[in-house]
Amino acid sequence: MDITLRQLEYVMALAKTNNFSSAAQDCYVTQPALSKQIHLLEKTIGIKLFERQQKKQVVITPAGEQVLQLSKEIMEKASQIEKIGEGHADPLNGIVKLGVIPTIAPYFLPTLLSNLREDYPDTQFFIQEGLTEEIVARTIAGDLDASLLATEAQLKTLDSKDIFEDEFVVLIKESDSLHQKDELSPNELLDEEIILLTDGHCLKDQTLSLCSKIGSVENTDLRATSLATIVELVSLGFGKTILPKLSLKRELEGKKGLKVIPFTHQKPSRTIGLSWRQGSPFRRAIPRLENHILKSLEELKESSC
Repeated sequence: MDITLRQLEYVMALAKTNNFSSAAQDCYVTQPALSKQIHLLEKTIGIKLFERQQKKQVVITPAGEQVLQLSKEIMEKASQIEKIGEGHADPLNGIVKLGVIPTIAPYFLPTLLSNLREDYPDTQFFIQEGLTEEIVARTIAGDLDASLLATEAQLKTLDSKDIFEDEFVVLIKESDSLHQKDELSPNELLDEEIILLTDGHCLKDQTLSLCSKIGSVENTDLRATSLATIVELVSLGFGKTILPKLSLKRELEGKKGLKVIPFTHQKPSRTIGLSWRQGSPFRRAIPRLENHILKSLEELKESSC
């Protein structure tokens, strides 16, 4: 059976006007073209939909009424299909699912989401926070459209885009022996014990790698699952740590007796960026998402001054 949406459109127009010429005019076609398609439809389904009268007037039949009702429903469904296509044509419309690691989420996400919602008020943003391995796996599986993470991590089959560098700094208690230093060269942390996150955090791997380069060691007696806990341990005098600069404003807010010391040269850092599936339609949104990330970063820098 070969029934077209155009034929159903003509049925609706003819039922509305009861006149071939008027229906053809409403559909922007010639009257013979419309008449031919109505005739073909009636031939296809084997029933008369309209009783022809004089002067090209028509009256819809009972069977035609049934076909008319179904035509309206089908055209409505077709319209919904078109809207789905329109929504997915822009990956930042509709529903966007983003993954983010916990050493980024509380410090960067509020500003980023605020900017995204301002520019895309009709988009629903769903956020999944998790460790890098979980976020990467869920992005590969299609549960997430893209993820915001440190791109030094093992991203497996994902594509990625580096966006900005997040510098590492040293955090000490003001009573620490290094408190008079305004900058630190790597060799000044030789053999120092550094409090790090527990296993599973990519930040732990990155800071542990840095410790290895500068001759520091991990404090294996003290480990924490969050940067907030590490800051509290430093505040209580249990040692020193290395933190990403992105976390400082939030983690040090209201805290006293602590000092942040940057490194002198070749400042170590982690690279923050986006990852997504190879070939995913969402890749078209990456440049705009990158712009929002950079905009949010500038706002954070200004608010920290």
